[in-house]
Formats: sequence, structure tokens, C-alpha cells
Amino acid sequence: MQLPDINLDAISDPAARAVIAQLLNIIEALAAENAALRAENQQLRDELARLKGGSGKPDVAPPTPPPPSDHSSEAERRTRTPRGKPRKNEHLVVTCEQRCVVDPATLPPDAVRHGTTATLVQDLVLQPEVIRFVREVWLVPRTG
Repeated sequence: MQLPDINLDAISDPAARAVIAQLLNIIEALAAENAALRAENQQLRDELARLKGGSGKPDVAPPTPPPPSDHSSEAERRTRTPRGKPRKNEHLVVTCEQRCVVDPATLPPDAVRHGTTATLVQDLVLQPEVIRFVREVWLVPRTG
């Protein structure tokens, strides 16, 4: 029970003001004690119900209001999000370009050229490298 805010300064009689303040303090203490006793009483009822083989009162959380939804515009909802892995070819640096030319004499007479197609191929080259070091050798006669 929520009491409205009471302005004790509006009471002109000091004795009545003190008595009303004491009564409000007593009411507040009794309300707190009453709430504690209700909670303990419910706990004892739950324990008694469990001992009898039933179940106690379930703990039901109060309903929470749903979070405010973000209303986006139609254009924002229709934009596509990128999916999948990004392409690796965008980051590759071409080190060598080789042109593959077709001899037109080997093609049928009705063949028509439609342009070119570029294809990237990665290759790992492992080759031995043999190094011969030729050193100068000096000899000092007095020290050997």
C-alpha cells in the first residue's frame, strides 16, 4: 500500500505534527513487518506442500515489456548483406601474364571471336638452389 506524500509542515500545531509523524513511522514499520511475515508464511506453506508430496508455489517472474523495435525504412530492409567468404582473387598480385593464342587456321570457317577470358592460377614453385662459395685463403708465414 502506497501512502500519498504528506506535508507535515502544513500542520500548524507542533504537538499534532509530532504525533502524526510518530504514527506514520509506526505504520511504515508495521507494513514492512507485514510483508516479511507474508513472505515467511508463503515459504512455510511451500515447504509443507513439498513435505506432503506436492509442489510449492512456482516462482513466476513479472512480465517484462518487449524492447522497442527499430522501425527501419523500406530501402534499408531491402539492401542485401554480403554472405559467404570474400574472394581471394581481389588481393592477389599477378607476377607473370601468359597469353594463350589460338591459330585461326585450326578453327572451323564459321567460328567468331568473342573476346578474351582471364583466369588466375596460383602455383607454388620449389626448386633447388645450389650455391658455391669461393673463399680466399691467406697464409701468414711467421704465425703459420
